[in-house]
Amino acid sequence: MTPPARLRLPGVTPLEVWDLPVGNERLWQRVGSARLETLAATGRRVSNIVAGFLEAIRAAWPGLCGRAGVAPSRLLLAGGLTGLPGFAEAASSMLGALARVAVLPGGAHGALAAGAPDELVLDIGQTAAKAGLGSLRVTLPRDAACPVVVVERQATMTAAERESAGAAAEAFFTRCLKQALSLGTPRRILLGLPVELDDELVPGACTYAGLAGRRGLVRAMVEGAGAMAPLLACNDAELAALAARNLGMAGPGTTLLLTLGFGPGAARLESP
Repeated sequence: MTPPARLRLPGVTPLEVWDLPVGNERLWQRVGSARLETLAATGRRVSNIVAGFLEAIRAAWPGLCGRAGVAPSRLLLAGGLTGLPGFAEAASSMLGALARVAVLPGGAHGALAAGAPDELVLDIGQTAAKAGLGSLRVTLPRDAACPVVVVERQATMTAAERESAGAAAEAFFTRCLKQALSLGTPRRILLGLPVELDDELVPGACTYAGLAGRRGLVRAMVEGAGAMAPLLACNDAELAALAARNLGMAGPGTTLLLTLGFGPGAARLESP
């Protein structure tokens, strides 16, 4: 088995944007699948929900530019929320004055375009895990045993609770990789996780409770799933950035990529 390694893409910088203020709330509270479910349950029209998401992004734009370190010339939107009816058209209309707007095709499965036909791509999110090999696809809903907890609230968990939650998340991630490998035998595996990873693949802060600082996570996944192909890991926004490059959607100049799923993620792409 080849030890897993950190995938670093030239010109791609992952960014944390979930905590940007939008009025009296944070961006994650205004844009995400939880808010979608809450508003849909009240009978709110999808078009109005989409408009609310885009208005929050527009309000957060100065902060987004600040995190990116530049006012980008392009804004690329990706993730499950972009698959809502009318999203692409509304995004161009409401955000077009900020930057040139595009939407990564495929919605929740858009990042699977990061791989070549003989590469297995596994994109693990907080709502579900998506895998693709060539034209084959599989989706696995998040295991209910893995609690998703806002980072700021995890401080109230005991050490035992965090360890239990981290072990459950590791077990779920391993099952996802094993299920993804049932699609076939890949030349290489590209793994996207909903968390920042350092060069030793140690996770940073994450809404999967108990994962932060969990050394050996990715190696445990590889060994537990019996993966033999080389595996490269990155965070989910970087995986979407690679998909955007493969589809010719990442340049020229500076592109701000926003992933919109359970919550917002981001990356800055620099292209000649």
